[in-house]
Amino acid sequence: MIDAPIVWLDDAGMHVEAPSAPVERALATWAGVRSFRVTAPGADRSTSDAAPLADPGVAQEVERALLRARESTARLDGDGTDRALAHAEALLRQSPAMPQGAWLLAEVKRAWAVRHLRIDPRDEPRAERDWAAAAALDGGRAAGLGEPARAAALTAPAVDITLDADGSAELLLDGVHTTRGGLKTVAGEHQLLAVDDGRIVWGAWITVDAGTVVRVGLPRPPSCSRGDFRGVALHDGDVLAGDVHCGTWIAGDARSKDVLRVAVCEAARCGTWIEVRPWDREPRTVPPVPAHHGFPAWATWTLVTAGALATTALVLWGAGVFDPRPTVVQFTQGPVQPQSLR
Repeated sequence: MIDAPIVWLDDAGMHVEAPSAPVERALATWAGVRSFRVTAPGADRSTSDAAPLADPGVAQEVERALLRARESTARLDGDGTDRALAHAEALLRQSPAMPQGAWLLAEVKRAWAVRHLRIDPRDEPRAERDWAAAAALDGGRAAGLGEPARAAALTAPAVDITLDADGSAELLLDGVHTTRGGLKTVAGEHQLLAVDDGRIVWGAWITVDAGTVVRVGLPRPPSCSRGDFRGVALHDGDVLAGDVHCGTWIAGDARSKDVLRVAVCEAARCGTWIEVRPWDREPRTVPPVPAHHGFPAWATWTLVTAGALATTALVLWGAGVFDPRPTVVQFTQGPVQPQSLR
């Protein structure tokens, strides 16, 4: 038996509604003759790799480091501030798939800017670059306690970039949904995430400028999983398999209401539709035999048989079958000895 996942399709794409019991029976019969065992598409990931790419504990450690840095800055402790901010930034660089990574890195950049404005050696140009980098990551915010009011106006220039990524995963730029192709953003560093089936499957820090082309190679979902079939669709009634990698699978026509239609597929190539047979919406039931009242059938047959036997006996009697044979007397010399001949 070959395991063959079935993908139900309608005009909107994959159809997730489970087929009815009659359809399942018809499908199982058809598949069994062809040595197929019909299954559902598998999960996109196994239990072993279902853990998130980023440890939630890292975000908590970054926030604690930020708190230490602000306290050190308030005491004008440059050494303590530098150590805390360097630790926080290193943690973020090592965890590019953290959902709140862009927001946290923006806060680290602002903390660096305040440090370079208030603690010797002071570096105002570097502080302005940090303000702009923070705004590029989270879109900017109002100046906080201890931050100069003009810091909110320091932003990097807008640029046009091109984002190219394979697969069907959703892309997030600094936590905001974005599209493939040409788009407008702000020059500087950004966080790019790929989300597939509600989970972050890839993340990276990217630096862009005018005309930058970002090409992303996303990890493929496992073969024969739901993610593997995500790009399957119908076009003019034909199955478009996209880049499916599953070896053997079955496309089912969820639009058909009267006939079960399926197509056998090998990876990205599908055969023509096959009409299996009509099916009933409800299982067929044998109607009960109506009860007959009156003279029992067995008694009727008994009378018929008795009548036939009586008729046969009359015929035989009329033919003399039951008459006794006559006695014939023969005379011979000697004493008379009557003998019956039969």
